[in-house]
Amino acid sequence: MGIKSLHKWLSWVTSPPPAVNWSHWSEKRIGIDILGLLYKAKYDNQEPTESIARLIVLLKKHSIQPIFVFDGKSPQEKQTTCTQRRRQKEQLPDAQQKLACIHSNERNEIKQLLYATGCVYLNANEEADSLLAYMYKNAHIDAVISMDMDFLARGCEKLLVPYKSKWQEYTLSKILAESKLSYERFVELCVLLGTDYNPHIPSLSYQRIYWSLIIGNLTMSEILAKEGIRNDFLWSRAYQLLLGKEYTWDSLLSEKQREKWKAGIPNTEYESCVTMFPTWSLTDLAWLYYTPVNKSAETAIDLRAADAAVLEPRTTIQNVPIENMKSIRNSIADSNI
Repeated sequence: MGIKSLHKWLSWVTSPPPAVNWSHWSEKRIGIDILGLLYKAKYDNQEPTESIARLIVLLKKHSIQPIFVFDGKSPQEKQTTCTQRRRQKEQLPDAQQKLACIHSNERNEIKQLLYATGCVYLNANEEADSLLAYMYKNAHIDAVISMDMDFLARGCEKLLVPYKSKWQEYTLSKILAESKLSYERFVELCVLLGTDYNPHIPSLSYQRIYWSLIIGNLTMSEILAKEGIRNDFLWSRAYQLLLGKEYTWDSLLSEKQREKWKAGIPNTEYESCVTMFPTWSLTDLAWLYYTPVNKSAETAIDLRAADAAVLEPRTTIQNVPIENMKSIRNSIADSNI
């Protein structure tokens, strides 16, 4: 879920976010709002499955555990927005409609990839955003990767966003300090900008909203009243949903998904990794397959040296039997490179 013009407001009020330093996230868990990344891959003319696989390799190289979350059913408060978007998609040319949809078979292929590579993934009861925000607030994850900026409004301190060919790191406390807003006032600003739960008011620019909050010291209800809106139920409800105080672990995940979370990292399936990406280098395939289960940071396998020490850098598995691939992978583990 996006916040209308939030990126513009951030550029206007705060300093630019720094690039992500992945080494700072070593030995951490990062929750991933996966559907937004799949849409981005399509719009960038990339194959979604391979795009996610490349992200997995990037994270594993830095000893980061990814936790992927898929959206479930949209909440009732979002139905109007969903209907509007569905009608907009129906009016697009066929080629653009394909870019605007992630089909069930594509989701299943991604899930097969995640399972094969030993990545935990969860299916949220409703929005992935609500679940990931809850997981962050309850210390299940240390940051969120997403295309959507609403995670800042949901109280996530660290948001990592892919931007063009780079990654940007947003820090909520830094945004609040530079804008001189409390967290609650920042959430009010986001709601007034417009969310998937409530409409945007065209007469309220992000500058006007900000000055009304800072200089006018007006509440959200007072700003709406000045615009002639006396019934602020939709805005108040959006505010409560972004705060997320009503959510519980049981309301966000089914019993089956809660059991999956308890089970932890699944076993990898090396054969599946091989068949999915026959043109990948042996090193990248080894990283895709690698999971640091029961290994400390000191004894974790350093596959970054594999190209120079064990594998030919441009060798692929196209002509290498799976049995040989397994022995190569085992030799890397045994030598503890």
